[in-house]
Amino acid sequence: IPKGKRFKAAQIGGPSGGCVPAQFLDKPIDYESVKEMGAIMGSGGLIILDETVCMVEIARYFMEFCVKESCGKCPPCRIGTTRMLDILERICAGRGEIKDIPRLEELALQVKKNSLCGLGQTAPNPVLSTLRHFKDEYTERIKSKKKTRQSRPII
Repeated sequence: IPKGKRFKAAQIGGPSGGCVPAQFLDKPIDYESVKEMGAIMGSGGLIILDETVCMVEIARYFMEFCVKESCGKCPPCRIGTTRMLDILERICAGRGEIKDIPRLEELALQVKKNSLCGLGQTAPNPVLSTLRHFKDEYTERIKSKKKTRQSRPII
């Protein structure tokens, strides 16, 4: 990683993949292993994230992409991903509340379960994986009211 920064996570599987923390760095990259870590193989993309990247911003960035890609035909995807993005943007703008974390998780699970197509079923993965592995960043971000929303995260 450039400039001596530490490895923090890998975003695997493209925009609707998931984020895998450093503790799994030595795991094999195969379908089952990646699934166990809370991600998918997806398009096969692999983005390495260093210690300076905010995982809440990463989730927001990829959710923004998924919202734009939704065809809008089924309400779970059309409405659910938009509501998830609203919550993430509120947190990134320093206006989040602790109760947003369980709301976001429940909404993500409902979108995943009830969407009709692959996009809606996988769009929550960046949120679910970052909540699973980096929930402390959500909590810290909300409590500090930190406002660092970037137009796009530094990847």
